[in-house]
Amino acid sequence: MCAFDPMQMKIMVIEGLIESVKEGDLSAAETLGHTLGVGFRVKKLEEEGLKALKKALKSDNEKLREVARAAIDEIKVRIG
Repeated sequence: MCAFDPMQMKIMVIEGLIESVKEGDLSAAETLGHTLGVGFRVKKLEEEGLKALKKALKSDNEKLREVARAAIDEIKVRIG
């Protein structure tokens, strides 16, 4: 039997959010910004998340660009 690992579950959720952002999901971009903005400290995921959000800034979808910009701003406030 496998023990429940909350940290691994969080990582899996964030990886899913990153993939959804890459596919253009607005709510995933917003949720990813909130999640990384509150101080989730896994450097690799922070970098991948920011990379996906920055790619979303180049989207043809104006709303996705707005949400990605807000998410990046939220993360930058935490990072300083």
